[in-house]
Order: sequence, then structure tokens, then C-alpha cells
Amino acid sequence: MPLTVAEQQAETLATFSRVERIEAVAATLDDNAAAKLRDIVEEMIDSTPPVRITAAAKLLNLSKPTIHAWCERGVLKRADGSPVRTLDPHRLHAVLHIVRDLRVLADQPGNLLEQVWHRLQDRTLLETEELREGLASWRAGDVVEA
Repeated sequence: MPLTVAEQQAETLATFSRVERIEAVAATLDDNAAAKLRDIVEEMIDSTPPVRITAAAKLLNLSKPTIHAWCERGVLKRADGSPVRTLDPHRLHAVLHIVRDLRVLADQPGNLLEQVWHRLQDRTLLETEELREGLASWRAGDVVEA
């Protein structure tokens, strides 16, 4: 029997709570062990079904209209092929981290939507192979004077 909306929301919130606890432990470990835990987190998110708008609003502590607006602006992504309006769990997880970080830095002026969008763009840039190789070269001291 399929899950009710309330059951699905409770399951999603529980999964994201477990993910957050694992990530907190990973932050205390050496790089190798942390990478293994991050792989487990990715597997958990991979197995998470698309997230309903109501659950996303609760996770992010935002209103449903705000969630819809963030979808329209591209900050949150709708899940592909879902018959109801649901969100991609990977993007939701990334946005959740950014929103929490920004709330810790609550003294920063500006629109939360814009700040999240800029952080997502920065994160995407940092994931490019070219930039990672350049940063690795720089850290190794392999630089060319201009």
C-alpha cells in the first residue's frame, strides 16, 4: 500500500535527520573515513523518493509559497517524471545546508533567495574539474608568475 502524504513526509524528515547526523560525524573524521560516510549519505539521498512541497517547507522552515517561488527561480528543482509536484532530494539537501549556514550568519544583509542562489552557483563552480585541478596546482606551489 502506498504511503500517505503524512507518512511520506515523516519518512523524508527522518531520512534527512539521519543524513545530517552522519554528516556531523563525518566532519569529525579524517578525510578517508569522512569520504566513506559521504558516499553512504549520497546512497541514502539516492534512495530518497522525490520530496513533497510540504515536507520541503518543513525541512527548510519556509512557507509553501516560498518553496514554489524558489522552484520558479531555479533554486530548488522539481523531480523528473513525478505525477505530483515534488522536489529533487539532492538539490533540496544542498539548499538545506546553505540555508542553515546562512541562518547562522544571520547578520548578513540581503535576500535569502539571492544568497542561496549565489552559494549554489559557487558550489557548482567549485565542482568543475578544471578549477579543482587549478586549485590543486596552486596548493602544490605549481604556479606561473605573471
